[in-house]
Amino acid sequence: MTKKYTDETLVKGEKVLLNNRQSKWELYINWGFIVVPILSMLMTVVLAEGVGGAMIGAVVVFFSMALAIGAVFRVIGYYFIEFAVTNKKVLAKSGIFSRNTDELQLKKIEGCDVRQGLVGRMLGFGSIVVSGTGSQKVVFAGIDNPLSVKKLIDSRI
Repeated sequence: MTKKYTDETLVKGEKVLLNNRQSKWELYINWGFIVVPILSMLMTVVLAEGVGGAMIGAVVVFFSMALAIGAVFRVIGYYFIEFAVTNKKVLAKSGIFSRNTDELQLKKIEGCDVRQGLVGRMLGFGSIVVSGTGSQKVVFAGIDNPLSVKKLIDSRI
């Protein structure tokens, strides 16, 4: 197994308190955006009759393919997103071929907000936005149990 980004960036005396990724619900929803369009394409191709049906079928196939391709990239990206809280910082890492990171030292944190929609509240996932001095922000998007993560961060600042 490959080493996590968080483990690679630890400094002397730093310990990982939480190493997380997006909620499984993010993965399931994106799989739905792959399966449903493919099924609709197949049904459209089978049921399309005549020139009008073929035109409608072509439009459905085009939009279904676009939706499915976008979801495939999101499913792949799911495995390359990492969120972590250490005893010194919070960090978010993403990227497949390139790497994008946002890190914020705990002593620089000014606020920690939870963003949870209706579905997120029902299924237990949401986002955390950690604000630092100036305009710096670290976002943990679509994580499980965001309130417990917020409590962990609040207990460290």
